[in-house]
Amino acid sequence: MSNLIKDLLKIKSKNTSDKKTFNLPIEEIGDLIKCKDNIYKIVLKVTPVNGDLLSLENLGVISESIQGAISSFEGRIGIYIQSECVNVASNIEIIEDLKNNLNSEVKLVLLEEQRKHILSMSSKSRNVLYFYTVLEVKEDNYNSARELLNDAYQSFKNELELQGMFVDQLYEKDIKYLLYKRMNPESSQVETLGDDWEIEDILTENAKV
Repeated sequence: MSNLIKDLLKIKSKNTSDKKTFNLPIEEIGDLIKCKDNIYKIVLKVTPVNGDLLSLENLGVISESIQGAISSFEGRIGIYIQSECVNVASNIEIIEDLKNNLNSEVKLVLLEEQRKHILSMSSKSRNVLYFYTVLEVKEDNYNSARELLNDAYQSFKNELELQGMFVDQLYEKDIKYLLYKRMNPESSQVETLGDDWEIEDILTENAKV
């Protein structure tokens, strides 16, 4: 997975006599990822449909929609697929809040059964596939790049959401969190991403692998 993330942001590795380090062509992460040589990128997270529940005809329509979305952008584009565990913590919190505001014994019993069911399902392997799409342009200044990428994002989003595939742009905190979680799978479980962390802080655990 770390190779996927490095490829996603074009993080190149180089060998030294006793260790491997990473060259980071990233100058800044904000609304856009600013790289060297006037290259700017945005990262989009696409939630796909469940193809197992669709007919071949509908799958064909979705395939055309994906091709249309890709064709709508003339710059460089990368598509990466990864599996992520479903987080049910928010669902449990909602149920607990509902229970605290209910007086009906029957509804309380039903909510408790629902809570137990969700907890039992969370103990099993439950993953969702997400598509991370990176759009890249080369422009002389930030404002021009932002305008081009924003237009490209809207076109890409409109094409896919017509077929029920939701598209969200990731910004600074989400991009850093994605990097941190995937590059540091163990330490990210016990230490949260700091608000003031830079790219070098996120990659520290893997920088000497």
